[in-house]
Amino acid sequence: MNSSATNAADARESSDFVARFKALHDMSATPPAESYPLLPPPTAVLNRLDRTKIQWSDLPVFAQLALLWDSGYVQAQRGNASTTYLQVWVRRTFTMASIMPSFNSSRDIAPLISYYTVACNNLTSRSGSIDVPSLNASAKCAIALGNNSIATSNASMWAQDATSSSYVPILRVLASTQATQGVLSIHASNTNEPDAATCPPSASSSLVIPCLLYVPGTSSVDFAPAVGSAAMDAWLLQLGASLNTTNASTTTAPTSAAAPSQTNTATFWGAGAGLLVVLVVLAAFVKWKHKPQPPRLQLSDSFLDVATPRPPTRKRGSTADESTRPTANSTVLFADYATIDPTAALRILASVPPSLRLAADAVSCDELLATSAAADIYYGFCRHRPVAVKVLNKNATAATAAAFAEDICLLATIDHPRIVGLVGYTWNDRTIGSLAAVAPYVAQGTLSTFLNDNPHLHWSVKAALALDIAHALLYLHRTLGVAHRNLHSANVLMVWPHAHLSGFGLSTESRMDLHAAPEVLRGHRTDDGMAADMYSLGCLLCVMDTQEPLFAALEMPANRLLHRIARDGLRPMWTDECPLAIRAVIDNCLAFDPTLRPSATDVVVQLDAFLHAQEDISMFI
Repeated sequence: MNSSATNAADARESSDFVARFKALHDMSATPPAESYPLLPPPTAVLNRLDRTKIQWSDLPVFAQLALLWDSGYVQAQRGNASTTYLQVWVRRTFTMASIMPSFNSSRDIAPLISYYTVACNNLTSRSGSIDVPSLNASAKCAIALGNNSIATSNASMWAQDATSSSYVPILRVLASTQATQGVLSIHASNTNEPDAATCPPSASSSLVIPCLLYVPGTSSVDFAPAVGSAAMDAWLLQLGASLNTTNASTTTAPTSAAAPSQTNTATFWGAGAGLLVVLVVLAAFVKWKHKPQPPRLQLSDSFLDVATPRPPTRKRGSTADESTRPTANSTVLFADYATIDPTAALRILASVPPSLRLAADAVSCDELLATSAAADIYYGFCRHRPVAVKVLNKNATAATAAAFAEDICLLATIDHPRIVGLVGYTWNDRTIGSLAAVAPYVAQGTLSTFLNDNPHLHWSVKAALALDIAHALLYLHRTLGVAHRNLHSANVLMVWPHAHLSGFGLSTESRMDLHAAPEVLRGHRTDDGMAADMYSLGCLLCVMDTQEPLFAALEMPANRLLHRIARDGLRPMWTDECPLAIRAVIDNCLAFDPTLRPSATDVVVQLDAFLHAQEDISMFI
């Protein structure tokens, strides 16, 4: 290896893109269009912003790019040309600013033994092929690919950086074609790169960081999710202080329920104010459409898998002292369940990142929200943050305990802005009764409540919410390769102006639900459940159209309705006011033959086209 390249290695092997993007911001550099984040930020990024009172849209572009990197997220292009975020896991004791292996380290360059590198302009080194088994010891990052098939590259999978301080990197993950096995590299070039071990025409090299493929349950031994840096936190504080929050735009949300600790200050509308509600909602939608900006809410998501019409109201005289509330160690809430073998659940939970495991005494439960066949959901707190806590009840079995553990495991992998997140879980490694899943609590309630409280909504508003749900299904189906299996309006939570899909119940298919597909009701479970999800989405669109429960006009017992859906192909119907484009989506989703139903991608495209066609709605307000 050329000695000049070795001497410059420290300066050319930095992955501190927070410092780099901040320097570009400070010099008022103009980023190329390709560097703008193309997708809404992952939930983990939004959660970091929640603590700063800064909205994503408040951040300058370079701060957005820096925050994504610092939180461990890099964009990648799928095989179908769409983009997604991939999560970067870092080797323990390292950070995103130090994940670049060094060409100046005998241990790090072990994968290059018997292979070759080139020194470009006597300044930087670029690799040829890499011995992947040797890379296992020197790689400082692993990337969770999920079910994504991403774009490939013939370029070097490991290269030093020789670009100028004004160079704007475009970070993306590419799958290398130069490895004997799969290698994912993070590329910083904003132009096309030459083939491996070849210098760029300008003799200038941009950073390429080699990473392993993250394998759940195996890689978690050595790798952990990225931890935000103090430098990024300091920059966010600086930006927050400089923002003019007084004049920041806000969005007026339609009627919603009050938080448990608040007095209900909702405005009650008279019988003649239905039109006013519609106009207020439409005005809010148009404002949101032209400048997307989420509301300034401290509570972001929930995971209630049973309907909760209203958040709980604290009883008079109840204490606000959290020390008096039952915790995850309490025998009042969590029985011993000594007859249930925890082995299966423990084996499943081994793949959940250790960072999501919460101390039992950090979670308290205030009051019961809802009960299902084998689980109870409580309103409570986790480190002073309002949360919803799901625990198994006395009806739990070994099978439901394993399914609950699978839910937690799957939720831990979900990172989508329109799917509920997971704060963490509690578990004492011994008894099933100590297992609890914890998620953020939302005070705005379910889509079902929202539709009931806001009659006569225009389809422009409803279609925007439906698009949120379709995007969430698309992520589940294509990125994770799983079906929701329990989609209905009580499993959609409102955080105005968006709808968030509840993630709980992903491993449990409902077979006694009017939203269930005919083949599910007949017990003919499909291989992946995704076609059944699309049928349920069609039912949900009918509910959004009528703003009434399914088959509300039919005076027929539920069991009779289920029989007619399963055997006779009975379908819910839309209203006369339902737009033709929405009718077409519903009609296709409710096809009796599962193979004739559209994919989530199809519905996203159709709803997006409908919304774009409605942009002229502002002329009517």
